[in-house]
Amino acid sequence: MSVPSADVPQAATKLGRIRATIEVLARAPSTGDDVATHAGMARRHAHYQLAAARALGWATREGARRHAITREGRALLATTPGSAAEVRRFVRAVRASPLVQALSQGIDPRAPDLEFAIADRIERLTAPPLAKETARERARTIAAWVRLAASPQEALAFAAGVAAEDTT
Repeated sequence: MSVPSADVPQAATKLGRIRATIEVLARAPSTGDDVATHAGMARRHAHYQLAAARALGWATREGARRHAITREGRALLATTPGSAAEVRRFVRAVRASPLVQALSQGIDPRAPDLEFAIADRIERLTAPPLAKETARERARTIAAWVRLAASPQEALAFAAGVAAEDTT
């Protein structure tokens, strides 16, 4: 399996930022620039959040630059931010994500080397290949999601915007 490098998210450890991205898409199909403008984030971060939304099944590409909200994205927006229902949607999305599964399947989410194991898979599976440090940066996001999906308490903290791994 080959994974497009641009589809592996990074710096997407705040559910509120991913949600803000989805809210923009709920208004109309949008570009990264649209998301940056309407969600109040840097263009680069808007693209990171769009990659996260795609990976979680909450957004899909429409052509080369536009993204649209999916049915699952609308279901996320029907929940209250920080609620148990929102957490359940997030956990379900992580567990159902083909990308997350390809990068983490068979690795214990409690393993101390989870991030390194995922980074190794990112290096091997992405096209064009990502450099070791870039793969490691992106692995931080995937590893955080995998750990959160495995721990309801941490997932609730994530939804509330207080994830321990949050560096953005």
